[in-house]
Amino acid sequence: TNSQVPLDSAKMITIFTGIILSGILYFISIFSTKTLYIPKHSSTYAILLVVISTVISTFASKTISKSFFGQGFEIGTGSFVLLMFFLLFLVVQLVYKNKERLYYIYSSFFAGFLLLVLFHLIRLFDVKLLSFGVFNSSVSSLIGRWTDLGVYSGLIFIISFISLNLVSLSGIRKAWLLFILSLVVLVLVNNPFIWLVLAISTVSYFVYNYVYNSKKGLSKISIPSLILSIAFIVFTFWGSILSPISKSLNVQQGDINLPWQLALDISSDTLKQKPIFGAGPNKFGNEFLLNKPQELNQTMFWNVDFSTGFSYVTNFVVTNGVFGIVSWLLLLILLLNLGIRNLRNQNEDSGRFAITSTFFGSLFIWLMLSLYNPSHFIV
Repeated sequence: TNSQVPLDSAKMITIFTGIILSGILYFISIFSTKTLYIPKHSSTYAILLVVISTVISTFASKTISKSFFGQGFEIGTGSFVLLMFFLLFLVVQLVYKNKERLYYIYSSFFAGFLLLVLFHLIRLFDVKLLSFGVFNSSVSSLIGRWTDLGVYSGLIFIISFISLNLVSLSGIRKAWLLFILSLVVLVLVNNPFIWLVLAISTVSYFVYNYVYNSKKGLSKISIPSLILSIAFIVFTFWGSILSPISKSLNVQQGDINLPWQLALDISSDTLKQKPIFGAGPNKFGNEFLLNKPQELNQTMFWNVDFSTGFSYVTNFVVTNGVFGIVSWLLLLILLLNLGIRNLRNQNEDSGRFAITSTFFGSLFIWLMLSLYNPSHFIV
């Protein structure tokens, strides 16, 4: 709808303003305390490489303003990528001295989810409630599309499930609440890609738990992890068994995305013409029009102009070229290596939840970025 464009822009401007103000306040505190933490890890240099590749791709494009700012800091613009790395920098500064701050971040994250669930529960009874003249359907969400709510719920599910295994008894009730609510939302959204990524994440956690418990001489098999892994695999391939639930509540939404085969065709054609730095950030739509696959004309989407590819990752292949792809792959490999090393070297149970939840939560998000085009909020 026409209202979605200014709404998305308003969301992004709000996020942008909040991050910038937070950055200003933080740098004021740096000048007063004269302390600045720069992680001495190879992933730090990989992040700088990604930033450099983004800046070069932006200036190498023919329309620099569109690549850097777009129409309102869209998710594929250079400014958005740089802003997300700046936010990461701020989070690292907050957490490195006091690991307890991670729990405050989680608390705000959980509170936001509970408010979202309450918002959608109210609208299930009457879609006109809390519409504000903008949210006109039962699947309209404050954070983006209906699937975005599913991704958010998937991340909450991963963290709450790990909480049930690792946190103290005082936090079990809250973890159960989040676990159940996130699972309910996941069933309502019923997206096969989310089920698939949850299956991979829970299987990975099952393997990790088996190895960790073996070292500690504890029970090796995590029955809940095994059951959830099997359930998510079933939902991935036979999610239709859950469809009657979302149908009865009128909360079905079909995302229109460019098929991965056609996205790869466009990526291949673009790399032949602009191999090193790609078309430039936020320029996938231009490349789609230049290299539109003929097969698309034989479908019901023949007149749809796709501004994004199959997923966030496939977009980067087109927009950032070989230099950008190599930079991102290097960063992912180094972060994966760092995460696995931290999981192996856990000596104290007190820090196990923080390390485990951030690792598997990050794994979930990165896998979703490989299969889906999320909103600003998810990235």
